[in-house]
Amino acid sequence: MRARANRWPFALSGWLVGPACWAIATQAGEILPYADCRTHGSWTLAMPLAGAALAAGSAWLAWRALASCHGGLRRGDTAFTLVASLGVMLGALLAVAMLLQAIGPMVLTGCES
Repeated sequence: MRARANRWPFALSGWLVGPACWAIATQAGEILPYADCRTHGSWTLAMPLAGAALAAGSAWLAWRALASCHGGLRRGDTAFTLVASLGVMLGALLAVAMLLQAIGPMVLTGCES
């Protein structure tokens, strides 16, 4: 019974890590171009790529939590299956969104205006 309770944080990782990384990367995308222009850095590109990696990792953790329970599903595990499945989809979706968000800094330097 104790091992069953330890799966929930992994199932929820896609719900928590992915949206948090996306929010941070989106706000950093508004702030960092000015710093990148002054210092000729590439933080505007690094933030969405790091967020995408973390979101993909959280999706993988939720998938592993889901895969660990398929051998022995019991009655009442439908909530866990739903939460873990949606965590996988949400983490993967936000990883793709942050990869698309990283295309802009690949093309623009931030010093265009």
